[in-house]
Amino acid sequence: LDRILKKIEGDYKLFEVVSELWSSLTDGAPYRISYKFVWLDEKGMAVSDGVWMTRLIQPGETVYFQSVAPTARCRDFILNVKEAEDTF
Repeated sequence: LDRILKKIEGDYKLFEVVSELWSSLTDGAPYRISYKFVWLDEKGMAVSDGVWMTRLIQPGETVYFQSVAPTARCRDFILNVKEAEDTF
């Protein structure tokens, strides 16, 4: 348990560094991300590929993602996150 807590603490500190770096690179301006959930069944096979959603994020903001499984067969999920593509 101690090793796990140290790993989580280390990951959190890395997140803080990345967050600060990203904030300085974007000059503190908000940025857009796209995300989608891929839902998996008990065998790890994709049940639903999901739909890309876009969200505006403020530098340093804590972001939560939520979704509802499309069927009762879903046992796990993958959250894909990427920088949003400009659609002009």
